[in-house]
Amino acid sequence: MAIKKSYIICSIGRSGSSLLASVLNNLGYCGNPREYFHPNQVANLMDNNDSSAFIKYVEEILKKGVTTNGILGVKMHWEHMRYFLRFTRKNLGYKDKTDLEILNDFFPNTHFIYIRRENILKQAISTEIAQQTGIWSQKITNTQKKQLNRPNFNPLAIYRIQEGIKRHEGAWQRFFQQNDIDIYEVIYENFCQSIEITTIDIIKFLKIEPLPKPNQIQVSLHKQSTNLNDRWEKYYNLFPQILLKNYSELRTKFKQYLKR
Repeated sequence: MAIKKSYIICSIGRSGSSLLASVLNNLGYCGNPREYFHPNQVANLMDNNDSSAFIKYVEEILKKGVTTNGILGVKMHWEHMRYFLRFTRKNLGYKDKTDLEILNDFFPNTHFIYIRRENILKQAISTEIAQQTGIWSQKITNTQKKQLNRPNFNPLAIYRIQEGIKRHEGAWQRFFQQNDIDIYEVIYENFCQSIEITTIDIIKFLKIEPLPKPNQIQVSLHKQSTNLNDRWEKYYNLFPQILLKNYSELRTKFKQYLKR
């Protein structure tokens, strides 16, 4: 099927990108955006520099991610984008191409939606809880409750995740600026309060027809934040940032010393 238009949901973990992707997918004519380039999906291909297998994999993605009207949706975290561009330049003859030239070659007529959270601390806490429990999302229709591992509060891990989020946010901003990209920015906290309005605005930005009515926009994922997230935020704020920063740097230096 010929692809008329593509869009990439640019994100960082626990930014609400799965919620946004599911809302667009549920409409049935706005592509099927998923993390097709997650390391779990492509690590072997990239690590082995297997260009032919990678091309075959991309061809399969173009079939899965596109709807019958020719709209392709893809979701990428920063590390997915970085590895994708690095691999294509090294192995597929794109060495002298710009980022946008590469992306438009794979994803024709590319548009960019950037979703982020204002409260990075809550994002980091959500990430740490998901890493410990192994639960990253849950569908509303899923009535079977998953067995949860009891997460343990770890302020150092939360601090490091928070710093990683800041680095990746900076990387996305540089990517947009260097490539002079016109993005549609979604703030997660606002999106949760106005899912219908924001979704319609995104479809206007993408120039996809027809515009849906608010009652056509369906949410299929549970909000996963609980009282535990709020408690951890209070606990974390009791720790001086300079203490966590110094302890993190000390641990890093100690590990580097041990590797000598």
